[in-house]
Amino acid sequence: LQAYAVVTQTWLTSMEVQVEVFAFNERLPEPRKIAQAYLVYVGLDPDGSPTMVPAWQPMTDVQQQRTQDANARRLLRQQEIIKANTH
Repeated sequence: LQAYAVVTQTWLTSMEVQVEVFAFNERLPEPRKIAQAYLVYVGLDPDGSPTMVPAWQPMTDVQQQRTQDANARRLLRQQEIIKANTH
């Protein structure tokens, strides 16, 4: 197995990371992607309280697209939290 991770966006105290996992088989010419996930990490200070994370600036078109997509996923997560709290 091999995993690749890339930062897709940072916000004030959190960041999203895209992770892809590939399986290798010597009988196959190419590795096979077996998992993909978007993980959100929150920066914590020594007391366990949220703290600022370093800002990340996308430089390439691909990075800019990942950032836009991350912002859309964040908005959906926030809407789901609001929806869950109103029921």
